[in-house]
Amino acid sequence: MTGVAGSTRHRWARRAMVGAVLAVVVGLVTAAAVLKVVGRSTDSLSELASGAACEDGPAPRPLPVPTASSEAVVAFAVGASYWNPSALGQNLSMTAYRDGTVLNASGIGGFPGGEVELTLGWVGPCAVASADEHLSALTGVDFGLPGVADASTALVMVNPNTAGRRTVLQVYAFDQSDVWPENEDALSARATVQEVVRGLQAATDRVPWTSDRFRAQWSDGFTRMVGPEVTSWPLTTSIIGLRGPNGCAELPRATAERLIHAQPGGELVAQWTDGEKSTVVALSVLMPGELACPPRSTPWR
Repeated sequence: MTGVAGSTRHRWARRAMVGAVLAVVVGLVTAAAVLKVVGRSTDSLSELASGAACEDGPAPRPLPVPTASSEAVVAFAVGASYWNPSALGQNLSMTAYRDGTVLNASGIGGFPGGEVELTLGWVGPCAVASADEHLSALTGVDFGLPGVADASTALVMVNPNTAGRRTVLQVYAFDQSDVWPENEDALSARATVQEVVRGLQAATDRVPWTSDRFRAQWSDGFTRMVGPEVTSWPLTTSIIGLRGPNGCAELPRATAERLIHAQPGGELVAQWTDGEKSTVVALSVLMPGELACPPRSTPWR
């Protein structure tokens, strides 16, 4: 009996030793895998946003310049009422790109007259990814309707230039915070959007940036609201010949500047006639990657 018991004890001892060795090996493999995951770089915005180790460094020198292929993650358009003819010439107020760069327009986005001034700044890819994460979580949320009769609706767009992924948050009276119904959920959602947008607009290390693309929007229904002055069309291409099928067209800077300089006041929204057709044409600056004629039923983007 003693021999059998001793043999049994030896077998259990060997099993325990093997189990301990396996546990150590598994632990080392797991630790290595964790280190590999933590240490690797990622191209996923969602992974970048949720990674605890994600931290933006200083702005690179020089700043990366957005191009037509740059991925716009967040775009913001200040509210513009459909009855305001200047809304036809509205620019995007801000566009944030995946690489951490942000383009900001001067003022409220460039409608009333005169071309907007654009600056290229830096917030970092982690900040942009975090903005994406926070805004995407608000899809379908009710932002409330404050008691303001003459306000307009601002648009905050996630993946604005990506077909099938574009999400639009419509926020009525975006800047109003003092006239509110008692709706804490709507107030909280609005505060989140405001914080995200203003954080991106606060980009640092800004440098001037100039767009080489303009959008021309035609409207025959706003003629009486723009003003009585009708300017002779300065281009060799007729108004109808230049106009696209959706009532808009993309123009190079040289063509847009000819129209702007032909106006006594350099207005971006003006009446034109070429002897055969009279219409209103509104010009606005296009950000890199922005579609010139996105499908929409209202003047704003």
